[in-house]
Amino acid sequence: MRCRVLFCLGSMVLIAKVVAQSAVDVARPEERQKAQQAIVKQKEKRAQQASIIEFRGQQAFDEKELRSQLKEEITMIDE
Repeated sequence: MRCRVLFCLGSMVLIAKVVAQSAVDVARPEERQKAQQAIVKQKEKRAQQASIIEFRGQQAFDEKELRSQLKEEITMIDE
């Protein structure tokens, strides 16, 4: 009887360990950074392709710098 209880408890602990190890799949910081850089590049590309937007009257910044700073807004407008 005592052996069965210990066996059951041991089995439950092992099962819990296996489940806990496979439940968490955390991306490495390098992978996360690569993914974020890819998203930023994609947004910049979309912002540059949006030729509908015309900047008038800007004197302090050139068009390329304005587009890079407003890439999220330009992408939202484009979508």
